[in-house]
Amino acid sequence: MAETLPEGTDHIVPGAASTNPSGGGASSGAASDNDAADLKGKAQAKASEWSAQAVDHARDYAEQGKEKASAALGSVARLIDDNAAQIDDRLGAHYGDYARRASAFVNDAADGLREKDIEELLDNAREFVRRSPRIAMAAAAASGFLTARVVKAGTAHMDVTPPTTGKGSAQRAKSPTR
Repeated sequence: MAETLPEGTDHIVPGAASTNPSGGGASSGAASDNDAADLKGKAQAKASEWSAQAVDHARDYAEQGKEKASAALGSVARLIDDNAAQIDDRLGAHYGDYARRASAFVNDAADGLREKDIEELLDNAREFVRRSPRIAMAAAAASGFLTARVVKAGTAHMDVTPPTTGKGSAQRAKSPTR
């Protein structure tokens, strides 16, 4: 029996046309239960796959962030070290030595960050939060405040409208709504 399929359809799903006496789409309750269990299994497998992909992406982003942070710390260390000679000249050798020690400390921090694994960094962070929850909350609040300030400054910069010229521009400039 050769049936023509509607446009865009490539095959007939077995059992789709059959109905049970009560008018349902499945041929029996057991087949319906099997189909439901099969769909549930497929959905769980797909959810597990997506979850694994999300974890992989998060790890990749964390690794990239770790590399960028260690590179930034290395740049700060070089900047401090490059300016140590000027500090020697302006403030004295004693303060220049402070700058060199600070540079070495920041450089060691960059190297330590570069060498540690993401899991090790997460474990260290969890342990720090357990040991010092108040400091961790204060640091989170401070970083949130700084992030909000940076975002606010960036959006304020984007809200600047270019000056207009020509007839009626003074009227538009005085108008509070645009």
